[in-house]
Amino acid sequence: SNAAEPHRVLSQENAAIMTKMLEGVVQNGTAKGRVMLAERVAVAGKTGTTQRGVDRLFVGYTPAVLGGVWTGYDYPAEHEGIHANVSVLVWDDIMSRLYDAGIFEHTPVGFDLPDTVRPMVYCADSGQMPTYACTCDLRGSRTCIGYFTRDNMPKHSCGTHVLVPYDTVFGGVANADCPIEVIRDAGLLQGTRSFGHEVFI
Repeated sequence: SNAAEPHRVLSQENAAIMTKMLEGVVQNGTAKGRVMLAERVAVAGKTGTTQRGVDRLFVGYTPAVLGGVWTGYDYPAEHEGIHANVSVLVWDDIMSRLYDAGIFEHTPVGFDLPDTVRPMVYCADSGQMPTYACTCDLRGSRTCIGYFTRDNMPKHSCGTHVLVPYDTVFGGVANADCPIEVIRDAGLLQGTRSFGHEVFI
């Protein structure tokens, strides 16, 4: 007999968190704007390419169905004149047709999130709870929403961002001679760097 005893290799919490991350690929990542089905039902997925883009892949899933698409040649060759990952477009077309056929009309439109997983705001640079300085980063607010269990949620405030007075005219940390009207709060990153040898400037 080839029967195998099934056993869980991934917790329900980790699976839910991974799904949330893969929803980000469709909403804001490498598949953004290419999966029209995501306007009707939750979609999570991962794009992929090999060297020189000779293989292009997309594996995606909804609460009801999972599918994968590979585009390429039996003997690896570049896709002449095609720059997008067409696997995403093919996946979306096939899955949209399945949903249009109505065979998934009684399935949920969103992924379940266990009660043991909580959304939480965190700093993208430190991974810790954000402070006001994180929202004043010169690149824009560095706060994100992540999904955590009690064991891995941030427990300390961000110490990577430091709030400083910033000179908006000349750039850099403001000094005592800067007019007050050109100064704003800025969250700058503090960090330590180690060099293998002495650096002279």
